[in-house]
Formats: sequence, structure tokens, C-alpha cells
Amino acid sequence: MRRIYLVFFILLSIGMVHANLYYYYDFGYYDGLQQSAEKGNAKAQYNLGCCYNFGKGVDQDFEKAVKWYRLSAEQGYAFAQNNLGVCYIRGEGAVQNKEEAVKLFYQATKFRWAIVQGYSCAQYNLGYCYDIGAGVVQDKSEAVKWYGKAAKDGGSVGQIYLGNAYSKGEGVVQDKKEALKWYLKAAKQGKPEAQYLVGTCYENGEGTIQNKPEAYFWYLLSSAKEYVAAKQAEDRITNDLTSTQKSQIQARAKKWIAEHKNKRPLD
Repeated sequence: MRRIYLVFFILLSIGMVHANLYYYYDFGYYDGLQQSAEKGNAKAQYNLGCCYNFGKGVDQDFEKAVKWYRLSAEQGYAFAQNNLGVCYIRGEGAVQNKEEAVKLFYQATKFRWAIVQGYSCAQYNLGYCYDIGAGVVQDKSEAVKWYGKAAKDGGSVGQIYLGNAYSKGEGVVQDKKEALKWYLKAAKQGKPEAQYLVGTCYENGEGTIQNKPEAYFWYLLSSAKEYVAAKQAEDRITNDLTSTQKSQIQARAKKWIAEHKNKRPLD
């Protein structure tokens, strides 16, 4: 029986650092995958690596995941290069090697077909490495450069972190309006973190005129995806709204959710 899993990204915290790196996970295990991988098919090798990485259809085994990622990466398959880089950063299935991870992320960013398809993981991951100084000398400006590439290619994670850079003025001149612009792009893709951040901008008047009804709308969208901070903000801000305002905004949020239920972020 063939089993297919939807494309999605897996969020992985790195040590004690609060920022994150992303694996890209494509398909699950299916009949014939092992044979295709053994015959040298780069995509099959990558997919098999994913299966071992996440225990989909097989027992989880990081060393086997690295084995198949490496074989695929050596053929220039960008998704495998990215995931192998994350393995090196985390020291899962291989000795930790942050410098090698950076090289792999950089190689993956050169694969134009992947970027055209909306693939921005490697760009974001490379930016993250510069952001915290993992495998490279810390350089906030270089981090912003790569977050920007991911963001402009449609990556919602890059959009969020680019927004954070503008909000904090890290690696770029502080610009709250520009921060909100990028948060909104990710929020409209359905990212609950971004929806929450848009809500805070409207609630506090950062980058825009203060608008608590609009903040409530974005908090509702975020909390609908069980984003805890948004639920807390939603409960807090209701005291500043009339019953009529709340009813109208709730109906608007319900409509938005229904219209976007089958849409997923690029990452």
C-alpha cells in the first residue's frame, strides 16, 4: 500500500537558542522507494532520508537518514543538502559540524529550480547561521540579506524573521512600518506566529495607527491555530471592544478561516 504524506516543514529548536532551523520534509514511505534510492535516484534517496529522519514508514534512524541525505546531496539535490545541513548543525546521525552545515545551506540556495518552487528553507537557515554565529562569524547584516532572499521568494519564515529584524533594528535600520509589511505577508499565508505579530502591531500602534478591532481580528486567526500568546492577547483585548464590534470581527475571522482552510504557507 502506497502512503503519501503532505509537504510540510518541521520546526526544530537548536540548543538553548530561541531561533530555529528548518528541515524540509517531502513525501512519506511508499512501495518501491528503497529500490529507487538504491538505483541512485536523488529524489528517492532524499525521500528515504526523510522517512528515516522522522520515522515515517520505517523505524527512526538518524544515521541512515544522513546516509541517504548525503547520497542525494552529492548529486546536487537541494532539499537533501538543506536537511543534511540541519543534521550537521544538530549533530544527529553525524558528528556536529556547523561549518559543513553552512556550506550545504549555501549550496542549496544555488539550486534555482527549488527556489522557483517556493523553497526558501536553505536561505532562511543560512540567514539563521549568520544571525547567531553558527559555523560563521556572526553578522546580523548578512543574516538580513538571507532572510530577505527567503522572504522575497515567498517564504513565510523568512518574512517573519525579516520583519523581526526591522522591528528590532538588527542588521538593518529599525523600521516598524517595514516590519509590519513583512509580518502581514506571512500572516496572509496563514502563519499563526505572524498573525499574532500583526495583532501586536495594531494593538500597540507599531508601524501603523493603533487599531484594536483589527488587532482582535488577527489574534482570532492566530488563536484558532492554538497559538497560546494570541489566545492570551485575544482575552485581554476584548475588554476594549463593544459586543457589536466583537460579533462583527468574529464573523469576519470565521469567513477568512473558511476561505483559507485549504491554503498552506510555502514553508
